[in-house]
Amino acid sequence: MFVVGLLLAAAVAGAVVWTTVARRHRGSLASATATSVASAVPVTPVTIPSGGTIHITSVATFDPSGGPGDNPALASAVDDNDANTAWMTGCYNNAYFGTKQGSGLILHLAGPAHGTLSVSLVNAPWNLQIFAADGVPNGLAGWGQPIAQASSQRDLGATVTLSSSARTLLVLLREVGRDKSCPRTQPFRGGVTEIGLRAA
Repeated sequence: MFVVGLLLAAAVAGAVVWTTVARRHRGSLASATATSVASAVPVTPVTIPSGGTIHITSVATFDPSGGPGDNPALASAVDDNDANTAWMTGCYNNAYFGTKQGSGLILHLAGPAHGTLSVSLVNAPWNLQIFAADGVPNGLAGWGQPIAQASSQRDLGATVTLSSSARTLLVLLREVGRDKSCPRTQPFRGGVTEIGLRAA
């Protein structure tokens, strides 16, 4: 009976060891399988289809002379899908911003600036230039040459074609019209109601 008891104890111990080893083996196999499957899933880059909207991720004001720019609190109005709101420049003593080289907006985009840019303006006449860069250069000279330009004496909308891999744009007003709400000594002020960009 003593021998039979020893044999039974050995059998039970062996079963426990076998069960533990099997469980560990299955866990390792499941982990390896999951890792292999996860690493095999291809990563597809996000692309914007032709005609799709290139979203503006943020907007900031720009002053060629340095500083925060005109009315930074109103900058987001150009991307709110509301034609009744607008970003406005300050009031100036002439249509060409006096001693400044203009006043504008910096746009950070979700995709390359390759497509059609539309700008809706508050008044006329106006003259604007579009610049593109990677990041935000220091000063106007850092933006290089404009990649597009538009002007009008009467129309309140501009549409230009852009071809750039950059995701940062500068929309710079160079000329603005009169605004009756400005002081008589500084009667010139411009503004932008909406900006949109569609992929080529």
